[in-house]
Amino acid sequence: MISSPVLHEALERYDRALTNLEKAKGDRSVLVLEVLTQRDAVQLVLDDIKAIPAEQVMWLGKLDDRLNHHKNAIATTTQLETWRSLVHPPETAWWWYPEPPALFPQLEKRYVLLDRLDWLWTFITLFFLTFAVTVVLDSLNRIVGEELNTQEILPITIQVLLTIAGGSAALTESGRNFLKAIMVRLRIPKHFSQEFSAIASLILLLIVQGIHAIYLPLLASNRVQTGHEYYSADRLDSALRAYRQALALQPNTLEAYYGLGLIYEDFQRTEEAIAAYQELIARSVASNRPGINKLVWLRAHNNLGRLYILQEDYQAAWILLKRAFDAITGEDLNNPDIQTEKYNLLKNLGWMWLRQKRFIEADEFLQQAIAQNSERAAAHCLQAQVLEGLQRAEEATPAWEQCIAGDRKSLPEEAEWAAMAREQLEQGEP
Repeated sequence: MISSPVLHEALERYDRALTNLEKAKGDRSVLVLEVLTQRDAVQLVLDDIKAIPAEQVMWLGKLDDRLNHHKNAIATTTQLETWRSLVHPPETAWWWYPEPPALFPQLEKRYVLLDRLDWLWTFITLFFLTFAVTVVLDSLNRIVGEELNTQEILPITIQVLLTIAGGSAALTESGRNFLKAIMVRLRIPKHFSQEFSAIASLILLLIVQGIHAIYLPLLASNRVQTGHEYYSADRLDSALRAYRQALALQPNTLEAYYGLGLIYEDFQRTEEAIAAYQELIARSVASNRPGINKLVWLRAHNNLGRLYILQEDYQAAWILLKRAFDAITGEDLNNPDIQTEKYNLLKNLGWMWLRQKRFIEADEFLQQAIAQNSERAAAHCLQAQVLEGLQRAEEATPAWEQCIAGDRKSLPEEAEWAAMAREQLEQGEP
């Protein structure tokens, strides 16, 4: 069969374009485009020829083999997608749609089972994206009504944008093309597109969930700190709002429950204070109290125990006060605040027994409290009452005097004890 001069000329141009590409160094994008267009020219001639001579078929096969050796350079050419959008080559023009060698040789092989499970990978992708949307909606729901600054709103914005991008990549044509471009860059064959989409959606979910898990607790912690500042400034309504915001952001923000308990006590809303302290204690683990400062944990037990004493629920008070007292270690006492809390626990334990007229047991704890801090008035006030109950009035007089002279907290019962001391001392005067 006589060779076609037109085809011969097209093959020569194709050959020269490949040779120029193989010899070139540096930026070869123009030469890549020349090779692709010359291959198009060859194909146009082939489409017009009814019978192709064998030698020209063999020549074309060798040239296409050379082209395949450069498929990585072609696939990674940044302008390739732009060229395709201008030329609109058909899918049969394989040279316009090269796949570079896979990053790992194992990826070159097509796995029949994985191909049959493409529907499952699609379902997994949609599942991960739906989960990510749920996480974002939860974040948005928690910050509704919050006054956030630019820095605080940034993580939520990132969550939203990532989720929108993930949904677009999975559900739109442009998004799928974007994923294919990434696969080309990563040298992942197209037959793994469904699996790659599922993995990408999983990574997206992990990022969104990670932001959710880190950001909300940090924001809640900031609200707790704001609540503490307001409480110290005696702005109780503002402090109450800050603690509630912290719990809306992160229900397991234990220090916010403690702050609520303090405020409810100040407002004389005893039942709500009890509920706040109970929630804190219920959410903490007694063995190691994760997520909460030990001092706050001790104070919550002490404050709740005091409220139970006032309600005459002595069994509940005993359980709380004794558990907190037993949790204090020698190392803890290096902290002056925990030393003070130990005193309060001993004082409240003595008070609990006094109210039940168990004077001996009360005296034991009160003596320990006075040994812990003899400057505080409360334990002296209670010890004086114990001594009066034991019919040791003469010994009670020094205790009544210390009750008046010592430092006291602004608790209602301590004011009552001071008034009682004055009355007892006035009665004892000649």
